[in-house]
Amino acid sequence: MSRTAVFAFLILSLVAAFCFGAAVLLVLNEAVLGRIGARALAAGLAGGALSGGLAWLWFRAALQ
Repeated sequence: MSRTAVFAFLILSLVAAFCFGAAVLLVLNEAVLGRIGARALAAGLAGGALSGGLAWLWFRAALQ
């Protein structure tokens, strides 16, 4: 695996982790306020799916 691929994988994984963290904070904020709704749950699930999917794709691309 080239050095550029490893660097790109690390940077993009950090971006995916940031997106996931932002979604989790949104869900926690809504839960603490006692009004967790469909919007917050959808954002949390979308953030988790997006970050997990992107991390998997970047990992597969880095291995090639």
